[in-house]
Amino acid sequence: MRFEMDRINHQIVRLSALGRRLRENAVEHTKSAPADEAVVDGLMRAVISRGIPAFSYVFAIERVPAHVIAALSAVSDNKYVIVLLLNIALLLLGMLVEGAAIMILAAPVLVGIAQHFGVDPVQMGVLVTLNLTIGTLTPPVGIVMFTVCSITGCRVGDFLRELAPFLASLIALLITLSMIPQIILFLPHWTSP
Repeated sequence: MRFEMDRINHQIVRLSALGRRLRENAVEHTKSAPADEAVVDGLMRAVISRGIPAFSYVFAIERVPAHVIAALSAVSDNKYVIVLLLNIALLLLGMLVEGAAIMILAAPVLVGIAQHFGVDPVQMGVLVTLNLTIGTLTPPVGIVMFTVCSITGCRVGDFLRELAPFLASLIALLITLSMIPQIILFLPHWTSP
């Protein structure tokens, strides 16, 4: 156990050094040609490839999925209540953190929750994707929102005002898909033997 913790600490130190180099290189390379973006991209991929195994190991050792399942079981045993709570949590996380990072880090926890409460994994995957898509449209991080605003030159306030009816329909779709899983599962069940 001690050896494994030393290994994790070593990985964390390496990640922080790599992150420091990434910041330094990012500042230097933004002044140079776009071809230098490959270096920054490579460093980011290195940070992700080194960090994910360490986080996964810590999640497994600390039994994070079991703790989350126990906490959710204390709230309710109804799978629909659990799905709504997960929707709220994923919407909030999607507003604050980039979607790919959430998928990578939360997948083991979400799979365990889905299995424990009897939620179909296909339904969980669709709901996670829809939640994180909605998160990319909303502030404060809203990657899609800022990309659209920078490309079109519109203000964020104008974008949000125009987005409101679409956002309401996306949330209505999310609630519908959460409460009626047969809509999602129709095609997989129909095509499976």
